Amino acid sequence: MISSIMPAFEHILCQQTPERDLTVCMWDSTTTGIKLPVVPWKINDIVLDGEIWTYDDETLMIVFQPAKNTIMLLNKKRNLGIYWVHDASTVPYHDKASPLRLIFQRWMRMHSYQAIHAGAVGFHGGGVLLAGKGGSGKSTTSLNCLNSGLLYVGDDYCLITEDPVPYVYSLYNTGKLYARDIELFPSLKPALSNQEQLDVEKALYFFHRCFPEKMSAGFPLRAILIPEISGQTNTKLKRVSPARGFLALSPTTIFQMPRADQADANRFLDRFVRKLPNYILELGTDLSQIPRVIIDLLKSSNNE
Repeated sequence: MISSIMPAFEHILCQQTPERDLTVCMWDSTTTGIKLPVVPWKINDIVLDGEIWTYDDETLMIVFQPAKNTIMLLNKKRNLGIYWVHDASTVPYHDKASPLRLIFQRWMRMHSYQAIHAGAVGFHGGGVLLAGKGGSGKSTTSLNCLNSGLLYVGDDYCLITEDPVPYVYSLYNTGKLYARDIELFPSLKPALSNQEQLDVEKALYFFHRCFPEKMSAGFPLRAILIPEISGQTNTKLKRVSPARGFLALSPTTIFQMPRADQADANRFLDRFVRKLPNYILELGTDLSQIPRVIIDLLKSSNNE
């Protein structure tokens, strides 16, 4: 389990401490011989890929993915999580890229943090949040910044808080690209982890081992950028209302959350986007301009 789950966290590992806020236990049945306790649903029924069975109350959250044979559980009162998969050799692609995400999503929200579907790049003193649905250019933007002076927090899932100031924290050092876009970023190939599965998976990168100096645990936020592919040569910024930022952040975040959390998360995001300037990042075909435009924005925000 360690070889599948932990690479995404390597950039934020710390020394073991006696005080733990949250404990997550992980195991698989095939290699340990420890079977899953009896559960109130059928494990081996034929189901659609992506189907999810959930249970949620004031004490327990349970998420079962029957097609992948995985279970995530969070006991909210004991601050205890469980991740089980039938066979450690078949940990699903999405659980390698963003492991334990649903456990963190729920537990962090209990402590005034919000896990969101977004990326972030910047400097130690401040950065930008990259918001938008899949295919909007969010990953292209964040991964392109690895070849610049900007630091990398993530390209798919991050953690944000609004108190005392808008701030983003890194969860995973991973990045994902459609296979067709790999050749746009030849310098990132050493971090590619799934070369043999690109016919059925997106390219999955683990950046900490290859670019440790580019990883950041987080920074204050100066703006929300909404990438849009323009088809023009130059990359430009256009100021927009907080409503556009909300529409870029909320649907893709809310869709991936348990229903019980959705209303609260929407209220949080509505407040959050109003605390920052929001911009459309009109992505040009000259990819080298993208980091420069972001750097210029951050420099100007520091001078205001």
